[in-house]
Amino acid sequence: MRGKFFSEKSFFTLQLLVDYGIIAVALLASYILVSGYEGLALFSYREILLTATIFYGIVFTIYKPYNCGKKKYSETMLSTLVALAVLHMAVIITGYFFKESKIPNGIFLCSFFMSAIVFALIKRLVFSLYSRIHTKERAVIIGSDQTKERIAAKLIQHMDHLHETRYILDSQLLNFEEIRGYIDGCDIVYLSHDLDEEIKTQVMYYCYEKHKAVYLSPSVSWILQSSGRFTTLDDMPVFVQDNHVAVEELFLKRCMDIFLAFLGLVLTSPLLVLGYMGVKIQDGGPAFYSQERLTKDNRSFKLIKFRSMVMDAENGTGPVLAANRDQRITPFGRVLRKTRIDELPQLFNVIRGDMSIVGPRPERPELALGYIAEFPQYRYRTKFKAGMTGLAQVWGKYNTSFKDKLLLDLYYINNFSFVNDIKILFFTIKIVFKLFASDGVGQVQTLEEVALERNCRVIRRHDGIIEMKSLES
Repeated sequence: MRGKFFSEKSFFTLQLLVDYGIIAVALLASYILVSGYEGLALFSYREILLTATIFYGIVFTIYKPYNCGKKKYSETMLSTLVALAVLHMAVIITGYFFKESKIPNGIFLCSFFMSAIVFALIKRLVFSLYSRIHTKERAVIIGSDQTKERIAAKLIQHMDHLHETRYILDSQLLNFEEIRGYIDGCDIVYLSHDLDEEIKTQVMYYCYEKHKAVYLSPSVSWILQSSGRFTTLDDMPVFVQDNHVAVEELFLKRCMDIFLAFLGLVLTSPLLVLGYMGVKIQDGGPAFYSQERLTKDNRSFKLIKFRSMVMDAENGTGPVLAANRDQRITPFGRVLRKTRIDELPQLFNVIRGDMSIVGPRPERPELALGYIAEFPQYRYRTKFKAGMTGLAQVWGKYNTSFKDKLLLDLYYINNFSFVNDIKILFFTIKIVFKLFASDGVGQVQTLEEVALERNCRVIRRHDGIIEMKSLES
């Protein structure tokens, strides 16, 4: 395992260097094509390359488009295209601060398309190479409730190009000695958060001894400990848990909110006009829709959105989440939701101080009460001001379970930093282009249904073991 880790690390480092070389060559070729050899000024090219290098280090580190093989080709190419777009836009905007360097924008447009074409070909070759040198890792999942089957379904749906799920073990029916035999036959281990503490400790120690990677589904208590700081009390090791946010960080966050909200209103004003006109033309009803939501310290406020549903949509249903193919959503409303244009009026909420740009999404009081009844820790979400986007939005989807969204929101709150807010903003740009991320709440597939889609069979044994078999074998 250790040798394999360093091999893959070198593989990704090489990709990072190749990616940088492609961008540098594309910029030079575009400079020559647009300006001609006569217009080529070495100083200007150095200026462009230096600026691009700085932003390359930031943008590509966040989006990680060089992770070919770890993610699927479509996901990697989306990350690549968004990273290229952000990189070139950042260089153009920076150029406006230096009036003396009148560099044609056509250079960057040409460079973007040239880089995108080369990247599409290179990434395809890299994926082909990775599939040849990479052997699927055999996975075993250990848990005591339905979480272990959810983990298996996620692995089969999204990681089947990397992992081969072999066994799902019920820790309530198996002892450690029996579990250890299955760990020996696999490469990686997934642990459900509900696992008995004694079994979990034994498995963790054993995997550490055998150099096997362990993926742990976290509990709320684990999330709350994740921001702990290691220090010493004299010579005694202690773990400090302090989620207090400094006043200067909150002030900086508020300044960023005001700046980005006003900038967003200016840049998206054409979309705001189109959204307003589209809703009006659709059915002649009100374009905006206000709804009571909760923000910091459970303070309620009126959230503003473009109306994407028919008028009086909840008269017969009461407060419910939108479902897949929800009949209440208007045709134009689907466009607004898919493109996130319906969220833009919330910039006014940010300016008023009801919301932040980044933070946990504000929930409706009626729904929040139901969630708190099932998960009391849900009330911790309002320790922070509600936001337009957040960790649950960039790492999850609209139909992600509220428990998983809760874990993501609590992780954000407990690990808040200004840098993390910047990263989330970058990821939000990418999420805008992932249309499926705005799907409504749909029916959850069973493990058998997911396995059948991937040509696998689920064998449920009576001894606490679920075995996964390929139908092709």
